Amino acid sequence: MKTLLAQTQVPLGTIGGEGLGPFGNRIWGQGPLAAVNDFILILSNIIGVMTIVAGIWFIFQFIIGGFGWLTAGGDKTAVENAQKRITNALIGLVIVIAAIFLIDLIGNLLGFKVLNPREVIYKMWPGGQ
Repeated sequence: MKTLLAQTQVPLGTIGGEGLGPFGNRIWGQGPLAAVNDFILILSNIIGVMTIVAGIWFIFQFIIGGFGWLTAGGDKTAVENAQKRITNALIGLVIVIAAIFLIDLIGNLLGFKVLNPREVIYKMWPGGQ
């Protein structure tokens, strides 16, 4: 019996994985707590990014205030504006550090670490420890 090349059956396998492929594994996860783990990861990243942005903003404001002071050229209002910018930057930095400290202190007093969302969410989860 003659067969043409186009007639041979070659198993192609699954193209792109099963269902949504690797995207499905990321979205639906590998277990029942996968969505919780993803939420915790997102929350931790948001807290970290906000802290880094606050630090960068402090440095930026501090440098701009210092540059304004240097370029004031004896102008009293420009020096006062630069001093206010530096003072406000320092106040903002103190507020960020104090907020992180107070959140951690309150979490320790209440018995869970607010800055560690994994622990908090697992305690709220049904059957959590």
